[in-house]
Amino acid sequence: FVNSVAWLRLGDVYRAYCLGVISKLGFSWGIGTLVAERFLDMIIVFAMILASVMMLSSGVKNQALDFLVIFAFIMTAILTVFVLLLAIAGKRLVSRLPILVRSHYSQFKIGVLNSFKNIFMVTFLGLAAWVMEITRLFFVTTSLNVDMSIYLIILATMSNAVLSTFPTPGGIGIVEPGLTGIFIISVSSSDAASITLLDRSITYLSVLIFGGVTFLLYQAWFQKKRKIMSTHDVG
Repeated sequence: FVNSVAWLRLGDVYRAYCLGVISKLGFSWGIGTLVAERFLDMIIVFAMILASVMMLSSGVKNQALDFLVIFAFIMTAILTVFVLLLAIAGKRLVSRLPILVRSHYSQFKIGVLNSFKNIFMVTFLGLAAWVMEITRLFFVTTSLNVDMSIYLIILATMSNAVLSTFPTPGGIGIVEPGLTGIFIISVSSSDAASITLLDRSITYLSVLIFGGVTFLLYQAWFQKKRKIMSTHDVG
């Protein structure tokens, strides 16, 4: 919900902060778990995008497809290199950091690397979530009586994930033209626009409504939780 109303994907930062407070492991650790999640997520997304593009007709030429594959590859490559460097970096790097930064770096590193201990379960859950996303878009196209290849549906779903990483609230203004451009590969422009508008009304507007209510309820619980934790710490 916060990502849908705030710029620069501040919802991810907010989630890391809440997780750090509740776990008592700190904000740096929370950010580390977020990086690990994004790393695993992008590997799945890039693999599915690449597979979908390969399964589509080789004669298809579309600038949106080219941009999507390149952008997904760059994001995956950057995260992969970053995680590998983090895993390789030893005590020598820590000793060169300012004293005030060392503890935050250590907690951040622990948050990233320890997140991979349950990598098979996390990967399975990630795949299950993407299957649900793909199923949603399939039902959207079916409800509009539009015949679309399952590979294009998978590609569009993954595209939604990549395009929504842009720093606008919920990827608004970026996701819509991107999805429409991909749908045009196999359907008319009017059908492509209809699918995009209906799908975004589910993925964006529903998050604003249900997410807003959940956010308010969570804020009340979170503040109460913080007060209880502060009381215990003082005690």
